[in-house]
Amino acid sequence: MTKKHPPTKIEGPGGTLVKSDALRWTDVLTQSVDLAQQSQAIVHEMVNLTLDLVPRYGSIEGVLSYLGDLWEGTNARVELDRVFGNEGKRFSLDIDHATTDGACALMLMFCEEILDGYAPSEALGRISADGSVNHDEVEALRRVLVADDFMSNIFG
Repeated sequence: MTKKHPPTKIEGPGGTLVKSDALRWTDVLTQSVDLAQQSQAIVHEMVNLTLDLVPRYGSIEGVLSYLGDLWEGTNARVELDRVFGNEGKRFSLDIDHATTDGACALMLMFCEEILDGYAPSEALGRISADGSVNHDEVEALRRVLVADDFMSNIFG
């Protein structure tokens, strides 16, 4: 029996996401909103585990639907609905982003936009156009994207 390793690249309906990039972006975001170190680790692992499940369930939305069914009738389901079940929207971005819930919601929304085929800078633009996302979080992600472009131009 061979052990299956988690994917390093996640394929979406319109694009590909490099998992290490998503986790690095997650870490930058959680540090920029001054989450406690334990909360940073929780967000990192939530994004990591969600991305690991995307190949099995087809999308981030598919993973969240699976978790919703799995956790039906529990407090975890109530929390999942609070963050990800906002009256027909895929994510509730009006929650405080300086929390584990808020950081997870923002990162998963960002990842989903990339998997839908948008370049990271376009994905960030689409998210910031929503108007409910805190400007500081958008700027933290924008800075890391600019740094990525700079490094790839030098070393890529």
